Amino acid sequence: MSEVKVIKLYNKFHLGDQIFNFILLNNIKDYIEENDITIEYYCGKEHHEQLSEFNFSKNIHILEYIPGITNGFELWIGNQEFENYIWKKKQTIGFNNFYVMFFNEFLQKQNIPITIEKLEYKDPDLQNRYNIIDTKYNNKYSGLDFLILNSTPKSGQYVKDDTKWNNLINKLNKKYKVVTSEKVEGVICTCDDKLTLKDIQAISAYSKKIIGVNSGVMTVIFNSDTLNNVEMIYSFSNNSHDKYDHPKIINKEDIDEMHSILNTEEAFQNLDVDHYGLLITALILPVFAFISYNTFNWIRFFKKTIGDKKRK
Repeated sequence: MSEVKVIKLYNKFHLGDQIFNFILLNNIKDYIEENDITIEYYCGKEHHEQLSEFNFSKNIHILEYIPGITNGFELWIGNQEFENYIWKKKQTIGFNNFYVMFFNEFLQKQNIPITIEKLEYKDPDLQNRYNIIDTKYNNKYSGLDFLILNSTPKSGQYVKDDTKWNNLINKLNKKYKVVTSEKVEGVICTCDDKLTLKDIQAISAYSKKIIGVNSGVMTVIFNSDTLNNVEMIYSFSNNSHDKYDHPKIINKEDIDEMHSILNTEEAFQNLDVDHYGLLITALILPVFAFISYNTFNWIRFFKKTIGDKKRK
């Protein structure tokens, strides 16, 4: 029987940092299980319950981080033991691609022969969880036009003007089906039913568009179902390090810009309807003209025939 290898990791920061790390750990799940590798992952106890829903391996144990006592390797993007750490990141590199570089350097340091290609993972429980939510809450969170992740960030990466955000949310809520992650009066919110971050992830995979502050809640979008299914994601951050480079993510800073963007989208949607109407008209008119022309000729033929008979 081979000796079990133990890798001790810790991250003392917020829930979003932990979720990003579990994207990595879920990508190497099969390898650590096949090679009898146990990972002891230390973080704040307040994150354990939610983080456990993102843990897919019996070989990963979530334990409490205790300052001054916990040892191991700090799996945090600000750790300067890495060649690629956050304050050394080039601004031209998207935050998601930076994480790929960061994780691959970690894997090299641990002699794990796996290369991460993108900041993404497949969640096998997502469809089932969405169905349960759908049934339990009678379609309350299904068929969303906009999922708005308006939770207030804890790391100073974005200064959120609640008045402006609430104004946009209320405007959208009058015309579309909208759900938020932080309560706005009169709008459905995930906190109404105390949904977890994993629940929000399941909802995100079946939403048309996402508007979000780049906070810990925003980490839920980085699963295959959400990134494949969603039409567009608008990510808000004032920090140049937090800009993403992904075809479905548009980086924004000023929430006021969303009014003109959404009005433009609506205009294009209306234009599409007009084009459809013009197409139908273009197809019908020639047919109508053809029928009218031939009907006129038939009438002339019958009149001429009847007139000829009368003359005879």
